[in-house]
Amino acid sequence: MLLLFFIWHRSTGALWRSALVTALTGIQLMLGRALQGSGQIDAAVILYKDVLKRTPYDPQAHYLAGTAYETLEAYDKALTYYTEAARLDSRFLPLRDRLTERLQQEE
Repeated sequence: MLLLFFIWHRSTGALWRSALVTALTGIQLMLGRALQGSGQIDAAVILYKDVLKRTPYDPQAHYLAGTAYETLEAYDKALTYYTEAARLDSRFLPLRDRLTERLQQEE
């Protein structure tokens, strides 16, 4: 019986940790967007990088980091993050819209 409790506790603990990481990631991305919107781009970049340390396979975090670097006119870094977002999810709509918009501006 004790073994079953231990197994149950470990599995639910992992679920809680996963849920907490997901919640923290969402909160940090929202805060990053708010900081970016208020002109605090460097602070937003720090948050995005923190998210990417925990969840390196999050296309939204890569995309938002790319937008921040684009705002800072660090186009090489922006392209790196955009490319990674596209590699992770080629159907990520915000990225496609952003790239389409940038290509139309260049015409």
